[in-house]
Amino acid sequence: MNKIFSSLIFSLTILFIPYRVSAHGFGERYDLPIPLNYFLIGSSITIIVSFILIGIFVKQKNISDKLYKEFNYTKKQNYLLRTFTFNKFSKIIQSLLKIISVTLFLITILSGAIGIQEPYKNFSVTFVWIIWWVGMGYINSIIGDIWNIINPWKVIFEFTTSTFRLNSYPPIFKYPKKLDAWPSVILFLLFAWTENIYDASTPYILSRLIIGYSILTWTGMFLFGKHQWIEYADPFSKFFKIMSKFSISEIKLLDLNNCKSCEFSCLENNECIDCYSCQEASSDNNKILKLRLPGFGLTKSLNISISTSIFILCQLSTVSFDGIVETPFWVKVQNYIFDPISLLGPNIVSNINTLGLILFPIFFIMIYYFFTSYIYIFSNKSINATYIFKIFTLSLIPIALAYHFAHYLSYILIQGQLIIPLLSDPFGKGLNLFGSSNYSINISVINAKTAWFISLISIISGHIISILVGHIIALKIFKTQKIAIRSQYPMLFLMVFYTALSLWIIAQPIVEN
Repeated sequence: MNKIFSSLIFSLTILFIPYRVSAHGFGERYDLPIPLNYFLIGSSITIIVSFILIGIFVKQKNISDKLYKEFNYTKKQNYLLRTFTFNKFSKIIQSLLKIISVTLFLITILSGAIGIQEPYKNFSVTFVWIIWWVGMGYINSIIGDIWNIINPWKVIFEFTTSTFRLNSYPPIFKYPKKLDAWPSVILFLLFAWTENIYDASTPYILSRLIIGYSILTWTGMFLFGKHQWIEYADPFSKFFKIMSKFSISEIKLLDLNNCKSCEFSCLENNECIDCYSCQEASSDNNKILKLRLPGFGLTKSLNISISTSIFILCQLSTVSFDGIVETPFWVKVQNYIFDPISLLGPNIVSNINTLGLILFPIFFIMIYYFFTSYIYIFSNKSINATYIFKIFTLSLIPIALAYHFAHYLSYILIQGQLIIPLLSDPFGKGLNLFGSSNYSINISVINAKTAWFISLISIISGHIISILVGHIIALKIFKTQKIAIRSQYPMLFLMVFYTALSLWIIAQPIVEN
């Protein structure tokens, strides 16, 4: 055991060795007020102190349920939220959002296919990679699962089946339950490869990819059922729904009769929350929008499949890999293995990055398995090891969200401004529909110093919330508070390690020479 902890400490100290690299990203270098390794040590100490305080003050098994009731179970609030959410006015707003979503979807495809092929002058590239992928992740994680309302693939499919009166017919095939959500895992990894390695910044290629994915999605919905495909095979709905578990809102059903026969096993603690299938089958009077504290939605779901837990780990590992690829460390890796794989062809860098994208999630899953195996040991083997592996991936979601926010912050604030002129001229043909085609990007909207401290606060806060979520889950599933606290020691080491790694990655473009 001592050898194991010694190796962990050694792994952490590697991250604290300062060195200088060359600058990019902001076009400026920011000199941190203290050396980077001091920030890493300080953040690690903050995580440890937070762990101790949470262990001291959070003791009740049902603490999350009590906070839920205190925060959102009032008759006045229920009435106001129901009146606002499920009346005719709100339905008009939802219809407008759907129309806007489908319109933007069609413009994205058309601008990529027939518009100017310079990426930064074409609507499709900026909209897909900045506004949609980054922005929608922020919206869903803060407000709630807005993507479920505006998902253009879902909206177009519902409109088509309703127009041709096909929505009353059952799916042609029954979705094989053995597959579970593995299709979404595979498609998500393919998407990560497309985002990070494949040249999907060419508008024409991006347009073709969207058309191909649309055909796959609509075919899957038609063959296996809309909700089945969204739940098990659609990586974007899976991603945004996972992010929305951190948000401040949820939709709960009052009458659970339909839920008892739901094929998605949506009932947990005699509640049905955010089940799309049951919501669609229920009347407006049976639905209630409730508010909750950020992150506490993660403590309500104790039923999670192994494929969903792997999806969460892939989600976290791929965005981390995206950051590592931009560091001088990865350049050294590429140079080191350049010659041995030179026989693979001219696209050597892409081949190395592809290999890294394959190995990094595997390595990440192995590291997580290593730590959860010690949770199993520290908890006196009182709960199945596989269940421990699955359930504690929920506590990693705040980390994924925090890193997603920190990693893409300057990206969406600076390059995201490109959408302003592109809305007036989406095809790059000299149009000025809204009078904004001559807008110039303001690169001073955020500087390296501000980005660093916002990222620092975001990552540390995300890890503290993860510790709190993990502690609450441990209190729920283990018999005593003593076992629950002891079970979280391995997760504490993992949190400290990943906090240091995340800050190190974020810092590289800022502190370079």
